Amino acid sequence: MLDQVGKTFDGIVSGVTGWGVYVSLENTVEGMIPLNTLSDYYIYKPETLTLAGSSSGKTFFMGQKLKVTLKRADLFEKRLDFGVKGF
Repeated sequence: MLDQVGKTFDGIVSGVTGWGVYVSLENTVEGMIPLNTLSDYYIYKPETLTLAGSSSGKTFFMGQKLKVTLKRADLFEKRLDFGVKGF
């Protein structure tokens, strides 16, 4: 995925935590949208596995379809960081 940085993909939310949203791509690659990269303050609700924006009211939830942009690919850490499009 190193050569895919900056590209946009269709993804599905595969995990929601207090520190970010995990997104799986069609090619089975998984990465994360770190909460500290989002413009709103999101509140984690473990009972529903959701993140709700305190100002925007936007919510991340399991199975949600998103357009994401690959912001960072780190081969050594085996980590992919995504940004969310149109959210």
